[in-house]
Amino acid sequence: MAGFVIDAVGGTHWLVRMLKMVIEKHSLPLVAYYGYAEGECPPRDENHAITVNSEGWE
Repeated sequence: MAGFVIDAVGGTHWLVRMLKMVIEKHSLPLVAYYGYAEGECPPRDENHAITVNSEGWE
């Protein structure tokens, strides 16, 4: 069993509502931006990224 779960589905708080839980806020709202790209960009090669491969998300 997980020690904690982050519900990041947006302002509807679906998971919290389904489990009848209380929301605990520990920070201001956090926003993640995403985009799609192909190819190489050496100045950005060392930046953090969420990528997908044949085994899943990394």
